[in-house]
Amino acid sequence: MDSKAKRTVVFMAALGFAATISQVLLVRMLLMAFKGNELGVGVLFGMWLLASAVGAWLGERKRPSLSKLW
Repeated sequence: MDSKAKRTVVFMAALGFAATISQVLLVRMLLMAFKGNELGVGVLFGMWLLASAVGAWLGERKRPSLSKLW
């Protein structure tokens, strides 16, 4: 693996680590805001999953079809 590929792998790993830490901190802060209420936590995770699903769906629609490439 050359130097550029190693830097890319290290950058992606650091980005994933930072994203995980950010999400954990966000959930902890929202739990404090909702005072640990199960309904609030359920709404939080439901909206989070819904937003992820919508983002994945929009990304799929925006991506060019592989059949057009061949």
